[in-house]
Amino acid sequence: MHEFDPLASQYKHLLDQSISFSGSEGTFFADHKARLIAETIGHEFSGTALDYGCGIGLLVSCLRKRLPCAMIHGFDPSVESLRVIGPATRNGELFTSAEADLAPAYDLVVMANVLHHVPREERQPLVSRLARRVRANGHFIIFEHNPINPLTRWVVQHSALDKNALLLKPHEAVSYLQEAFSVVRRTYVMFSPAPLQWLNWMEPRLTWCPLGAQYMVTGQQLTTPVPTQA
Repeated sequence: MHEFDPLASQYKHLLDQSISFSGSEGTFFADHKARLIAETIGHEFSGTALDYGCGIGLLVSCLRKRLPCAMIHGFDPSVESLRVIGPATRNGELFTSAEADLAPAYDLVVMANVLHHVPREERQPLVSRLARRVRANGHFIIFEHNPINPLTRWVVQHSALDKNALLLKPHEAVSYLQEAFSVVRRTYVMFSPAPLQWLNWMEPRLTWCPLGAQYMVTGQQLTTPVPTQA
């Protein structure tokens, strides 16, 4: 049995409970990630995406709205979590607990708050294995809790969902993608909770600031040289 199987039916409640002090729900942060992904790869994206560690499908549901032309697959080792995903989110596409069932190649692979649940010695092999499924010019995007942010650490320490979590610093996530991708970018994200989302316009100006609640690392293997600026 996977560690998240017993929590699957109450996952959304536990998530919302752990971040209730922020005035936000888990869906708000999932949609925030989906928006950042869409801004990175383009809202017109029509390729195939993989949400690795999709859980009960919160991010997939938001991605369907932000990337309406995409085909989205989901993987999670928790069979019970996958059973919670509703038909509207599934949309007739692949959701599995077996990596062998996944497509051989994707235009986008997302790991959202997954690696801190993976033992440190298994992280690089996992990322490298998934990176081999990313097509040329495709993207690999990692979201992780920012251990520098004191509120983030507090949430993780008091969340039943992160009981065995081991947070990783941004440079660690960057190093995993540098093994496979020619271009790797790190940005800090999620500075404004739902009650203050009118301040979202400031976030693009704060991506350098290491106080965001989470960080986003994007890898891309470009097949054509990036034009140099005069």
